[in-house]
Amino acid sequence: MQHSDLIQIIRRQHLPRLVFPLIMIIVSVVFIISNPFKKALTPHTVDSLDAINSLYENGEEYIKCTIDKMYYTGYDYVKGSKKKAGIYYTFYNGICYYIIYPTGSTDKGTPAIIDGATFSAKLQHSEPIYNDLVKNVSEMVNFTEDGLKSVSCDLFINSYAYNTNYSRFMIIGFMIIALISLIFLVLLIIAAINPNYSSPVKALRKYGDYKTLFAIAVTEYDTAVAVGRKNVFITDTFLIIITKTDTDIIPLENITWVYDYNEVYHKKGNTIMYHPLCIVTDTKKVYKIRHVSKKGIDSIVNTLLSRYPEIMTGCNN
Repeated sequence: MQHSDLIQIIRRQHLPRLVFPLIMIIVSVVFIISNPFKKALTPHTVDSLDAINSLYENGEEYIKCTIDKMYYTGYDYVKGSKKKAGIYYTFYNGICYYIIYPTGSTDKGTPAIIDGATFSAKLQHSEPIYNDLVKNVSEMVNFTEDGLKSVSCDLFINSYAYNTNYSRFMIIGFMIIALISLIFLVLLIIAAINPNYSSPVKALRKYGDYKTLFAIAVTEYDTAVAVGRKNVFITDTFLIIITKTDTDIIPLENITWVYDYNEVYHKKGNTIMYHPLCIVTDTKKVYKIRHVSKKGIDSIVNTLLSRYPEIMTGCNN
């Protein structure tokens, strides 16, 4: 009986496997090129604080600035129950700006004044904190609350919120995904070109020289006989199981036990029972032939026993 060439079958089975790593490579490359975190990693350098409102309105949330002198407001930026930064203010061209600036742990507490600080920050709105700050700072600088609010910028310059670790982690992660996917893609292409490097063939290593065994299987497959099911074939040397996605090549002399068992599935309120046939080899590798009838199981088992009567048979529930 003539069949499609076994080499071509294995090649065709590998083609759909190329799709997923190819998609992952494309997605990763597009992500890295478009880089939605680019603004965070390359903050806009601000020469004048006057520009931050227009920058924020134009979608620029991340800036790098230098502030000559910052004064502590008496408020701290607290997350959970821990102080993360001090909140400062500065006047620039008659406008009061508020800065959330990490100061670290010092024995002297939060510095009252910070001179000449250059840092990166994220521009943010926070109305409740802003209103409290205006009230507090107005008392410190002898302004009325309304008067200070009229000359205050309601955008916070938040240095604490500027953290590029997440952005860098995402980019590095996608680079690793792209690299791993590329390696898998290359291996799959090699296996498709030369099935000696495919997983069904390399699985024969457990039973001897896999290239020699595969060459024998290819030759014998041309005259293989279907047994039990149209996708299960027996040759002089092998039992060959072919599905849409994979091929199992099992040396007959290595089979030690065959048995069927019950698999129960529940689908839309219905109970469905299958009886897969399991084939165990002397390497303890278990192969399964699914969706096979009782008649098909008997045909496969009887054929195997006619070749190798010493094979154990039984049922495992």
